[in-house]
Amino acid sequence: MNRGGLILAVCAAVLAACDQAPETQVYQGYIEGEYVLIAPEEGGRIAEVYVERGQVVASGALLFAMERTDMAAERAEAAARLAQAEAELGDLLMSRMRPEEIAVIEADVMEAEATVREAEVEFTRQQELAKKDFASRAALDTALASRDRARARLVSLRNELAVARLPGRDDQIGAAEQHVEAARAALAHADWRLGQRVPVAPQSGVIEDVVRHAGETASPTMPVISLLPPENRKVRFFIPETERSWLQLGALVAVVCDGCAPGLTAEIAFIANEAEYTPPVIFSVESRDKLVYMVEAVPLNGAAHLTPGQPVDIRLDQP
Repeated sequence: MNRGGLILAVCAAVLAACDQAPETQVYQGYIEGEYVLIAPEEGGRIAEVYVERGQVVASGALLFAMERTDMAAERAEAAARLAQAEAELGDLLMSRMRPEEIAVIEADVMEAEATVREAEVEFTRQQELAKKDFASRAALDTALASRDRARARLVSLRNELAVARLPGRDDQIGAAEQHVEAARAALAHADWRLGQRVPVAPQSGVIEDVVRHAGETASPTMPVISLLPPENRKVRFFIPETERSWLQLGALVAVVCDGCAPGLTAEIAFIANEAEYTPPVIFSVESRDKLVYMVEAVPLNGAAHLTPGQPVDIRLDQP
């Protein structure tokens, strides 16, 4: 082959390679953020906020504190009940109930029976007076409540006396052990509720916004903090219907923006199955060109630090 023929062959090969090179498509998109809204487990007043807008926090960092006076009181009550239950169990394990102790309960039962009789007499008297309009409804309700309380106390004391007269102690000790376990569970629940009054960051990220401040009221439906974790950023762009078929999940795309470092990439994680724009019932070539599909890609390397709302260009090679 002469020199001219060789040059023509090389040029033809180069042109053929150029024809086979993939075509680069450019789409306009933006950075989208999925924010984590943090609210208290129970409603109440905010005592203090520990973070500021734009602050970077680590997972587990204190975010804000709700007023805890009521929860602290409930926790103290639960601790006292546990101490009482443990003391009662310890007493049962140390010795059997003495006759003198049973006698005390019997005396309490007799006193409760007398109280019930008095309460029933008073309630009957108030009923008769109310029928003749000589007594108010409030007085009748008070007499009824007093009678019911007296009856309930009598039932409780009779049950206590019945247990005290049992020949064996296994059932009583078992009941006391269950009482202790229930008191421990109540104390653990009180500790959990008290801890929930000081929420922490579930993930590391940037405080996007402080929605409510100290002195304001918050609830499970009224968040206090808006947090943006780094992994919750995504690149969102739209592609025409004519190019939907060749785009695949897992494909890498180049992310370009003003002032950004070169080499930013993202991996396609979602491609919508439905078009954003609904065309007429009868499809034509012209109407198909108006269909666009939303695509989301997970930012990689430096692209993970882009700001939500920031416009970007997406470049990818069409096969």
